[in-house]
Amino acid sequence: MSTAFHQPDVVYFNLNRIWTMALNTLIEMTRQKVFYFMIVFALLMIGAASFFSIFSFGEESQYITQLKFIKDTGLGAVSIFGAIIAIVATAQLLPAELENRTIYTILAKPVHRLEFLLGKFVGVALLLAISVTLMGSLFLGVVFIKDQHLSTTTYRETVEAAEGAVAGSPELKPEAKEKVLTAAHQRAEQAAEEIHKTAGYRDIVKALSTTFVKLLLVAAITLMLSSFATSMVFTVVMSAMLYFAGHLVPVAQKFYATSKAPMGKLMSGLVNWVMPNLAAFDVADDLFAGDPLPWLKVLKILSYGLFYLLVMLTLAHLIFREREI
Repeated sequence: MSTAFHQPDVVYFNLNRIWTMALNTLIEMTRQKVFYFMIVFALLMIGAASFFSIFSFGEESQYITQLKFIKDTGLGAVSIFGAIIAIVATAQLLPAELENRTIYTILAKPVHRLEFLLGKFVGVALLLAISVTLMGSLFLGVVFIKDQHLSTTTYRETVEAAEGAVAGSPELKPEAKEKVLTAAHQRAEQAAEEIHKTAGYRDIVKALSTTFVKLLLVAAITLMLSSFATSMVFTVVMSAMLYFAGHLVPVAQKFYATSKAPMGKLMSGLVNWVMPNLAAFDVADDLFAGDPLPWLKVLKILSYGLFYLLVMLTLAHLIFREREI
């Protein structure tokens, strides 16, 4: 007589379940009006930057300063409103599932808690990708239109000024007039080329990529907090505080690094390793200064962000795995 041993079913990690939950999460979040409100407000701010740029001042050419103002304002709008979307969208994921009691149905099925968390996070990542794409497309469109307008205007003004000077000097010989007009066209082309160079479309795309990774990191931090928090308000407030604290990391590092006390050195190391430096993702100063943004710097920023992203998701999983539901 043979004895049959019952082999317990093993639930394997499944990417399809993660993708299915991610799509469901994306659909649920896009049905909320706050998402459209944030996107519309950000788009209006980016579009209005073109108008307000005429009031910008600087030591450089007025047209170049206007382009830099648009780039600085547009990238800032993408970063700020993207962070709001990341925090608000992520903070309500687990509380909403607990309140609707749908989490019990999902986890009762053969679904790992890690799959559940990753599905929710990927859904937020898709939402952020759509948001950054919409805002970034308008951002690039505004810069392109302003670039074309300013280039054409500066070329026309330079040539017209030279033609007016030649017309007001009848004593000039035809050869001298031709020489003056040729030089004016060359200056006009150089000025237009300088404006095109200031637009820096490739650098804008690089800046948008670093901003997107920062938003993913902000969402991961919020998910980590919500993995043990019982209140959505607490998660939003703490995430916002960590968001602002992350941008102050360089200040804290400099303060503790200049301290001669051993405790100051210790705090400098803790701040440097424990708290993600969100200010490292902001390259708006490089865009405003007109400096080229090298790929090596971008890759370092992206690697830094992906490292802390993995750390935050791992912490979220470890905490959520032990949580009683």
